[in-house]
Amino acid sequence: TLDGAGAFTNASDIPEESVTGAPRTVFDGFYAMWRMLTDEARIAAVEVPTRVLLAGDGELPAKVLLQAGYAASETRPASVPTLYVLVNGGRAGLRARPVSLLPPEGLLLPPGQRPLGLRVTMLGGDRYRVSAASASFGRVMEAASAVELRDMLRDIKRRNPGKDTLIVDAGEGGTVREMVKVMMLAQEEFSNMVLGLGQKVVIG
Repeated sequence: TLDGAGAFTNASDIPEESVTGAPRTVFDGFYAMWRMLTDEARIAAVEVPTRVLLAGDGELPAKVLLQAGYAASETRPASVPTLYVLVNGGRAGLRARPVSLLPPEGLLLPPGQRPLGLRVTMLGGDRYRVSAASASFGRVMEAASAVELRDMLRDIKRRNPGKDTLIVDAGEGGTVREMVKVMMLAQEEFSNMVLGLGQKVVIG
């Protein structure tokens, strides 16, 4: 249930057992759903579903969609589910795009593989910040449109041909439409999409 501002009702009410900071309304909803599915699986001798499809209106804050993804992940018994974002592929119709989520506590990358840790932070209003965890990346850049962002990402890929992971960060703003736009325009250069809410990525 969303309020008029496009956030979960009582979004500041966080259950103690939630490590991701998911609002109680969405955490409790997924927890109840997983318990019901687990009970059905025991009775019918079938497996608990392993995939979750996330879909939201284009004007919904991307942060809200990711909060639902984190709640679905941390409430599922045993392993984390495989997450997909439903995207409109135009003439190709609706498609499920596999995504990963940054760990709630952030991520420490081993230095031996010379990771880039490339990140696009959505700022809202079709504005984006491009940064990376690697010190060799250089200055933080900003794009004032999706076209400008696409050109930046193509140039970064040209200079880092072996890197294929992009973090899309919805921690500072942006809508679901903008998030999907970033995913679609970047997919030819970066096939691995990781979504996050501002968690740090550090190269150890």
